[in-house]
Amino acid sequence: MSKQVDISLLIKISEEKYIDEIQTKGKFYCNSLKYFRNLENDYYKADPNEGKQFIKQIKNLEIFIGDKKIGYASNAQLFPDKFDKGNIFCFYGLLTSKLDLKSKQLQKIFIEIESDRLGKHALIILDVPEFKKRIEGKFAELKMDFQISLVKYLNFSEYEGELSPFTKSHIYESQSEVRIWIPRKEEGEFIFYIGDISDISYKCKIEDLKKLEVEILK
Repeated sequence: MSKQVDISLLIKISEEKYIDEIQTKGKFYCNSLKYFRNLENDYYKADPNEGKQFIKQIKNLEIFIGDKKIGYASNAQLFPDKFDKGNIFCFYGLLTSKLDLKSKQLQKIFIEIESDRLGKHALIILDVPEFKKRIEGKFAELKMDFQISLVKYLNFSEYEGELSPFTKSHIYESQSEVRIWIPRKEEGEFIFYIGDISDISYKCKIEDLKKLEVEILK
């Protein structure tokens, strides 16, 4: 099932061949949570805590090797070694709350992430409700569960409690992520198709994102 997504546009940034596959075939290649946990040296994709289920705050942590103390931290975080299994597909989401809904003039859109590090092309999903409808139809056909929702960003140095596939550290907040989450018991990638979405999307080069503007008509 799907959760409410209060966004006006979805933007996927990648290399042109992958953008073309999404637009003309509706092909969505979803990596596993484990894949993102194990990535190294990639700030925009890697997250060692992806899929963790809980975070606990620790005070006055001492670290030993044998009888020798090698370190101390007044504050630390513990993530019990439990993970969700499943696959995700990620978008940059333009929050409706960032638009001036009373203005009838063109509004400049500022994409906060360093988008050119993810790829040279972007696909803008223009009709988000219709896109969600097509995703829902596909998963109903597959008889599989899924969710699509905004990611909630938490301060991991202060927060203690449950985590989910839709919670991440606030250090990633600039990604403004909306993700499709598919719970599965199997490891490895998952691919699904919803067909051509050229009618509800627009392909452009990364440099054109800097020219993106919207106008509120009603």
